[in-house]
Amino acid sequence: MHSALAVAATYALRSLAAMVAAAALGGAADRLNRARLIIVADVVRALLLCILPFTIYRLPWILFPAVVILGAVGALSQAAREAAVPHLLDSDEIPGANAVVAGATTAAQAVGYPLAAVILWALSSTTPMFIIDAITFALAAGFTIACGNLGGGIVSRAVGGALRATWSLPPVRLPLLIAGAAALLISMTLPALVVLAYELASNGPRAYTILEVVITIGMVGGAVVLGWWTGLPVRLATIIGLLIMGLLSLVVVVSPWLALTAIALLLASIGNQIYVVGNRSEIQQSVPGDRRGSVMATRAVIAETLVIVGAGAGGVLTGVIGGRATYAIVAGGLIVLGVVVWARGARLGEPRPVLQIHGTAPTKSLSQDVRFETPRSTEGVRASKPGLFRSTLVAEPPKETQDREELGA
Repeated sequence: MHSALAVAATYALRSLAAMVAAAALGGAADRLNRARLIIVADVVRALLLCILPFTIYRLPWILFPAVVILGAVGALSQAAREAAVPHLLDSDEIPGANAVVAGATTAAQAVGYPLAAVILWALSSTTPMFIIDAITFALAAGFTIACGNLGGGIVSRAVGGALRATWSLPPVRLPLLIAGAAALLISMTLPALVVLAYELASNGPRAYTILEVVITIGMVGGAVVLGWWTGLPVRLATIIGLLIMGLLSLVVVVSPWLALTAIALLLASIGNQIYVVGNRSEIQQSVPGDRRGSVMATRAVIAETLVIVGAGAGGVLTGVIGGRATYAIVAGGLIVLGVVVWARGARLGEPRPVLQIHGTAPTKSLSQDVRFETPRSTEGVRASKPGLFRSTLVAEPPKETQDREELGA
């Protein structure tokens, strides 16, 4: 089966299955034991990948239901994994953990595609790639077993209704809306980048490859920056990431040189990683443990859906107004999002993010009205550490603000 249409259909089916599963069954990451859910999902994927190479040539159609299963269980597994992070770590350790995962994932993807090409060239067969992929899922299941309890198992939570349950939590509404809007805008640059590459160099394919490599390096670099800058509050990370992407996208709009465009995209992709980790960490820190799986599944649905919409919209805009104009729209949108995140916190009576507090205030000397307790990793328990980070002091929102949030205002 060597049909371009079939390849497109497999990608579409996998994305659709992931979105439907997360939307309809996202609550499973809270209702079921998360460790068992992740292990079962990894084992199912490993077995399926072992079976596929020996059946697909005789029964090509089997690929489509297999892709649906892979997409569905992958979405539930990913939601459970993201929900489990705060269960294993203190609140101030969550951003660093997310940065490590994001950097490792980006690096692995960058290595994986060339490695697959080498294997295919050397062995003239796709079977080893299926088996290697299956082994990675088996190893992941083993690592999950070693982690022990990851939370979940809340029998009072429904498997369905994740979207409705998530929207009932006021603290996550803004981060989720920002995640969706940013996914829409960032994905609009995918087709625009191809056009820009051909405008910047006579050898368009070579220029596009250079820009993609630069973006990958920047994503890994952003994870390293966050791992080093451990005192960065998650809300401030979101703001900085959005503004960096927006401002550097403006440089891309006016740049006449490939080298300058590459530098701008390198820095913008660092900002992208900072934003992603900040947004995800803020959601994880602000959600009770018994709802976290539903919320992370909802975030995945929103982002996945709007990435598809954004890529399509970006293709239409690029064809009508050009790649640079499309980048200009994206730049303006990202800057507006950064300003909205900043202003929204002030309107709710929350302090604007600050980089650090000069000097050290002993924990015991902090009065109750300047302590901000974040949701603890275990279900129903709150953290006793002040602030989102050890080096950051965040004032507690006024009582009337808390009342408005609890009422869903």
